[in-house]
Amino acid sequence: MSAHSREKRYNPAISTVLQSRVPIFSPVKKGGVVLDKKIMTPWGYVIIRAKQLNQIHRNLLDCMAAYNINTFQYSDGRVAIAISPYKLMKTMGVSPTNHNWIKNKLRDLRISEIELYDNRTGYKIITGIVEKYGYAELETSSRPGAWKSKPWKIIFSAEWMSLWSVDMHVKYKSLLPDVMKLKNAVSQALIRMLLTHSRKFTISLDDALVHIGAIRDGMSDRAKQKVRVKIFNDINGLNSLGVHIENGKIYYKQDPNIRFYNPSNN
Repeated sequence: MSAHSREKRYNPAISTVLQSRVPIFSPVKKGGVVLDKKIMTPWGYVIIRAKQLNQIHRNLLDCMAAYNINTFQYSDGRVAIAISPYKLMKTMGVSPTNHNWIKNKLRDLRISEIELYDNRTGYKIITGIVEKYGYAELETSSRPGAWKSKPWKIIFSAEWMSLWSVDMHVKYKSLLPDVMKLKNAVSQALIRMLLTHSRKFTISLDDALVHIGAIRDGMSDRAKQKVRVKIFNDINGLNSLGVHIENGKIYYKQDPNIRFYNPSNN
């Protein structure tokens, strides 16, 4: 960090509301190249360009927010997070020696362009998520095992971090392990959307699946049913997170460990 950049400690929430209600991260675990993919929801819209992001990318972002070593915010709004790649990948169930895995995921987060619009506030950004990430120090270290202990630095763009200035924060660090234990990406995307609602929230299952991008125009009835089955395969885990499904409706009750913070009150 340059000497003229002022820094301050920064304690990020896991997410903001809009990031989980608008499907920036597709309800899949593998995604390919996409161009101008636009998804509308009652809360806003998102257009993804260059690289489709998925729930694995979202898991990584959540873990970096929850389990980082240290965080700082530059005077220009960018945020730097120090992580232990070894500990982070171990937490995510990935081989902690597979540095190519985390490099590829960070690269996806750097090259993807996101156009995000909030219907409630009219706030709009066009941005990438990660501006840069540093690991050269680790690769040039000659000390055996250095990669286990030395941190990497991830810098998030000022535009992406501006969401934390205008959007409600969602803090659910204690629930993150249970979210990541859900077997199916569609279940992870669904619970992330539901966690943004306070107290109680009811919605039809199919409407929720449309909002998270799991059910789309042109899908066959058989394909839609396969998506629904994935949700019910995770029903025990969803129940433990306050989700109950009956007669085609989702009934969600907020977990007492979830906290919301409105930055406009600061």
